[in-house]
Amino acid sequence: GVPLVSTSVGIEGIPAKHRQDLMIADTSRQFADAICHLLDDDKLRSELSLAAKRLVEHHFDNTVLTDRLIQFYKQLIKS
Repeated sequence: GVPLVSTSVGIEGIPAKHRQDLMIADTSRQFADAICHLLDDDKLRSELSLAAKRLVEHHFDNTVLTDRLIQFYKQLIKS
């Protein structure tokens, strides 16, 4: 439940969008600006905190991952 700042490479394979789920910054200046922006904007910080938490729960929660793994094994057995 905290706002996230990451590089484009750092979120490869994660279905997240800039300013919707997190802040993306690829240079040190962009990183500093994003962090300052989050520190100054309570609303954005709160929104991104909730969005990041929902994203993780929806895509990477243990239950979700376990269900995907079970489905994978079921498909493998059928093959």
